[in-house]
Amino acid sequence: MKKLLVTAIVSALLMLPTNVLAVTNVSSLSFDKLEDEIDEYNPAVKIYDRQLEIVEETFDIQKDAMEDQISAAQAELAAQIAQYDAQITDYTGFIENYTNLQTASGDPSVDAFCQAQIDLYTGAKNAAVAAKALLQAGADDEADWEDDLDDDLKLAKQTARYSANLGRDTQVYLAQKNYLGYAALSPKLEEAKAQLDLLTKQQDIMKLKLNLGLATQANADEFEVNIENAKIGVATLERTMNDLKGSLNLALGQDYDNDLTLAPLPEPDWEKIHNLDYGQDLRDAKDNSYKLKLLNVDYDSKDNEYDRADTSSEEDKADLERDNLKVQINDMERKIEFAFDQAYKDLLAKEDAYEVASGNYQLNTTNWNFTKIKYDLGMISSLDYSDAENKYEVVQHQYQSAQQDVLEAYTDYQWAVEGLIPSLNS
Repeated sequence: MKKLLVTAIVSALLMLPTNVLAVTNVSSLSFDKLEDEIDEYNPAVKIYDRQLEIVEETFDIQKDAMEDQISAAQAELAAQIAQYDAQITDYTGFIENYTNLQTASGDPSVDAFCQAQIDLYTGAKNAAVAAKALLQAGADDEADWEDDLDDDLKLAKQTARYSANLGRDTQVYLAQKNYLGYAALSPKLEEAKAQLDLLTKQQDIMKLKLNLGLATQANADEFEVNIENAKIGVATLERTMNDLKGSLNLALGQDYDNDLTLAPLPEPDWEKIHNLDYGQDLRDAKDNSYKLKLLNVDYDSKDNEYDRADTSSEEDKADLERDNLKVQINDMERKIEFAFDQAYKDLLAKEDAYEVASGNYQLNTTNWNFTKIKYDLGMISSLDYSDAENKYEVVQHQYQSAQQDVLEAYTDYQWAVEGLIPSLNS
């Protein structure tokens, strides 16, 4: 039966409709809507959904076919049992008749004949009773097999659902990571460009110093190297960001180089973050864990094998495999607890870092406002103003990065609660 199921499923998967890979055209994207966009457009998610439908439909078809075969076999067995019942009734009647005749007769020859007939029909009756018992056992086995089939298909469907949901959630998680990675590099690119711009402005002063003999050619050459390194840094960041955006395009089922605009990241949901329930969230993380669910399905399957074992060796083998799975389940629960605690502590650490960055940002904002006043009053040069502006933007970006780190840590924490811990699902 299992071979038939596998063959049917593989055949069905080879006939996936081409429209599940239809090209989309998403031009703008926001982090809040990313999950919905992945659900709607991601080719892998579409295939997971379609595969799940095919698997469930295939199982239902196979179950109906098997149930029809079982019903037909049970009907045939019932007819044969009915025939043996009729024979047993007839043989019982014959035995009673010859017994009565033997009792009423006083003739030894008649007694001997009746006894021979009684023995003959008793043997035939016993054979019919034994044959009926075998057929009845077969009918009981058919009924048990139908129950076993239902249990096996139920577990197979659970595995298919968990695997499809795990695949879907992984696609969303990876897209979110790419989005967060792109957002993290955006301020770094601004800083790199600003630094390159500042170096370019300072290059004119370096040339003037060189002409006046206030700097050496070695100083000028070193400055040129710094500018080239700054250009390489800008180009590297741009290439990495394009790769991340390209990955998001592919995740949306569209061309790698599609023009895609990413909206700024939202602020973390501070109210939810400040009101986390560690104990309940940990229980939910265990209940929702895909890895734990799949292990429990395997355990239930081995439990069924143990109950159905026909020999002691089969029973011992199933029992050993069941014990091994129990060890794996207990180990996985401990790993989930550890990974969840890490995610929680990471979130707390990112909150603390954000508080420090926020205080530093507020202090530097005050200093920056004084710098602007000094510049307006002509107390500092434009080059000093640009340098101060670049330094302030770095602090501003550090503040934004700290806020993003909280958002990313909270996103990982939420996924852990939902049952997805990537390090445990590989």
